[in-house]
Amino acid sequence: MFKSVSQSIILFFIIFPISSIAVDLKSIDGIWQNESKEKFYYSIHQDGNTLVIIDLPLLGFTGDVFTATYVGSIKDISTEKIIVNPISFPDVQISIVFHSDTEATISSSGACPTCITIFPFGRLKKIYK
Repeated sequence: MFKSVSQSIILFFIIFPISSIAVDLKSIDGIWQNESKEKFYYSIHQDGNTLVIIDLPLLGFTGDVFTATYVGSIKDISTEKIIVNPISFPDVQISIVFHSDTEATISSSGACPTCITIFPFGRLKKIYK
């Protein structure tokens, strides 16, 4: 019984490799909007192993590209999680989980209360490629 179950599992992974289940991160480039706070837009771009997020309302408010830009590297594609180390808040790590090429969730695992009010976390949807 155990042998047939293990063979079935191995056969499943041979037929359906993990890479076919993961989200294709080549198609994440574009303009993304926060679903709960519709005035917040982000420009998200991937180049190789680097992810760049530009907070467009913050860019418009400050006029400083570096204050509104977050840069990080892709850590583990199989879990669809991308950790971003923001330039303007070096102690806060932002994580993005892409559910599809048009839906994502942005959050932080230890954001300070001030950072949460500055950076609106939540669900994002892609509105322009």
